[in-house]
Amino acid sequence: MLAQQPADPSRPTSEMVAKVDLKEIGLPAGAASATRFVYAPGKAMAPHTHYGRSSIITVVSGRLTEHRGSVVNVYKAGDVITVNEGVTHANENAGPDNLIYVEVNITGTVPRQAPAAAPAK
Repeated sequence: MLAQQPADPSRPTSEMVAKVDLKEIGLPAGAASATRFVYAPGKAMAPHTHYGRSSIITVVSGRLTEHRGSVVNVYKAGDVITVNEGVTHANENAGPDNLIYVEVNITGTVPRQAPAAAPAK
């Protein structure tokens, strides 16, 4: 277990369980990390955009309610969801039981342009 996110009562808990440099498996760049999330009933992750990463989410137990704009999907244990680079979504546990999922993030495989510099004042 690598690191645990500080406790914040408004958010689910998370713990990074693995991280690997993709060069270790013969790929030219990037990293993969796996994080375990636990959502108590009623907990939610605010809308956020996946910049610089794509994700594969596997629901372990409970039900994951995901919002992508006006589209709402509910996933159950065993379901696998992909969240591509640039996608905005939000997750919540609207059910009565804990929600547990593992999210594998892939980063650094697509060259990115540096953000534009702020104009001089």
